[in-house]
Amino acid sequence: MHTTLRPSCHALALTLALGAPLTAQTMVFALSSESDSHHDIWVVDDDAGSAVLAAADLELVDVKLVGWAKKDGFRLDCPAERDWDALKSFIHLLGGGALYRANQGPDSVLLSIDADGNVSIPLSVARGAGDGLKKEVHVSADGTTELIASDEDSGGDVFVIDLVTHSSFSITEALPAMKIKGKSLRTSSNGSWFVSDGTLYRSIDGGQASVVALPWPDKPEDEPVLSADGERLAVLVDAGSGKSRIAVVDRLGDAFAVVSTVGKYQKPKYRDDFGPKLLLNDDGSRLAYFETVSPDDAMELYVCDVTSPGTPIHHITTEPDYPVYIDNGGILAFSALDVLCFFAGDQELSEVGGKKVMGAADMYATTFSNDGSPPVSVNVSATSGQTAPPFTIVSTLNIRRAIVNPHGTDFIIAGESPTLGKMLQTFSVTAPPAPLAVSDLASSSGDFTVIPAGDATLVLATNDEPDEGIMGELFWLKSDGMTSSFVSLAQIPEGITVDRFAASHATYWTAAVASADEFPGFEVPLMIHTTSGILSPAVPFTMAISPCIAFDSAGRLVAGFGDVDGPYRFASFTTPNAPKLVSLPPVSGFPMQF
Repeated sequence: MHTTLRPSCHALALTLALGAPLTAQTMVFALSSESDSHHDIWVVDDDAGSAVLAAADLELVDVKLVGWAKKDGFRLDCPAERDWDALKSFIHLLGGGALYRANQGPDSVLLSIDADGNVSIPLSVARGAGDGLKKEVHVSADGTTELIASDEDSGGDVFVIDLVTHSSFSITEALPAMKIKGKSLRTSSNGSWFVSDGTLYRSIDGGQASVVALPWPDKPEDEPVLSADGERLAVLVDAGSGKSRIAVVDRLGDAFAVVSTVGKYQKPKYRDDFGPKLLLNDDGSRLAYFETVSPDDAMELYVCDVTSPGTPIHHITTEPDYPVYIDNGGILAFSALDVLCFFAGDQELSEVGGKKVMGAADMYATTFSNDGSPPVSVNVSATSGQTAPPFTIVSTLNIRRAIVNPHGTDFIIAGESPTLGKMLQTFSVTAPPAPLAVSDLASSSGDFTVIPAGDATLVLATNDEPDEGIMGELFWLKSDGMTSSFVSLAQIPEGITVDRFAASHATYWTAAVASADEFPGFEVPLMIHTTSGILSPAVPFTMAISPCIAFDSAGRLVAGFGDVDGPYRFASFTTPNAPKLVSLPPVSGFPMQF
């Protein structure tokens, strides 16, 4: 049974009741007297009916998360970069909370909202002749620490942000203004790392940064790889002519020449659809890396033991186990200290969109031993039907992007087929190296947009042309950890757009806005329960909705209702059709996500 989203022919007056509060809820709003780029940040305690100004005259600007793989952007146990509609990009933190970057008068500031809706500005620097804080941010694996830098004309400093105490301090205070490479910022509870002017620096236990002496006199690349425990950092060291060597540095600053042979080693490419291509396991004891080799620029996968320099390096994708057609790879992940998962296939050009894809691909897992015996590989997704080497039968995945689901149990593959067009497939990875079948979920003449929805995943499928008046469909990707299936939430008619998604970190609700393309102001919020797969309009009428919707600390949807471009009256929803007015006057702006 499908729900069809169709525009109403008229808008009804908004009638809301001020009901009694149920549980404590804190909402955060970016408000302005007019529709401009400057906002005041207000915190509303809906129980007390109070509104407190937390920060004034902020101009939100983009922020970029570095050092985290694109494939992990949906996971609940990883920080993630979000870029939703009216908001500038922000960083969503583990367990709830968000980081925003903003300009405030002559200063550049970092705005922090924790999971309970508490707002703070843990860092403010004078922009001076520069842009202030750089847009790149790294967040530690345990979610307690952040590293950010200011540009050279704004002080050229590196700052550690304690996300628990909402305090900050400089680890370069004793150094002259530096030209920090934003992509190089890495931090953990054990220390911090960055590259400036071709030099690698490290700080331990909050101390001042000091130079790391690498095994060779060449410059480090600006995208290092940090182990999850923060104990080791792998870095490519430039050797000229597009080639490099690989060193690993421990938290004390001791550097080891792990791969001394000069080669065309792949950078991590965290923001690439097929990244990372260089990775340490969680405790930094093993390093996996790809090398591009002549004459066909094939990518070969290697793994070395970091803790025992001089031990043989394992060439994983070697013949005859991996035939010659397997010359492309990426999306590295250690599912355990001794188990490396990766995708490998052929290099080919998309037949659908003209974009390069990884064709004839599968996901493989290689298990290593500590007794000197050779590693053992299996084909996890096994579309070829072969689970053990040699993998002589050609696999069938054609991958454009791979995403790990929120709980880390499934891979979602955005791919394509010459006959079916764009495709979405998924398979479970809960027990690698146990081979599990791929489930074909859907195909589309248009495209798929995979949307993070808290602990769930939504998929927006669109057609190139309407099919009996239907331009697309919104699905809930349901998974029990072993199998996945599509649950249809709503068909989307021609002329209707569904966007402005938001998800709660406290409840099983997510939300979006449906709007009529040719009728400004004909909009309605949609609430989706992500355990039952039921979609319902939040109200039984259409009205212009605020440019962003959000959930408060208690998991209630917050949206503004009013004229196109505002002002809005804001209301919260515990469930559909149960609105409660927020104690704010009509005003322009939007609720902030955290």
